[in-house]
Amino acid sequence: MQVRQHVDHKKTFFLVEQLILKHGAYDKVLKVSVEDDGINFYYKTTTHAQRLIDFLGSLFPITVKNSKQLISHDQSSNVFVYKYAFAVTLPKICKNDLVIIPKKLTKELGGCSQLLLCEKVG
Repeated sequence: MQVRQHVDHKKTFFLVEQLILKHGAYDKVLKVSVEDDGINFYYKTTTHAQRLIDFLGSLFPITVKNSKQLISHDQSSNVFVYKYAFAVTLPKICKNDLVIIPKKLTKELGGCSQLLLCEKVG
């Protein structure tokens, strides 16, 4: 499972790390590797990875892409072995970021300012 956020700062990753440790969501992880733009988690089964995806989805508005690759196939016993990968992308906007929203959206929100400070990502 790959967790990525395409921003210059990694404030959200520090928050994700602390929340995973606080709530014990790391219990089924086999291996963790840190990449330039995110973190990779390795699991034995897809259900364990899905638990972390559900946990992250309860905290942040995430996007998830699933992929399945055939590793081997035994024709005599009709057994297929697949490799599953999940790509989770965290939002680019973080807490305390200055956000500029379009004028049309400001009218829909009741005439607020175009410059807003993000207090919570949810």
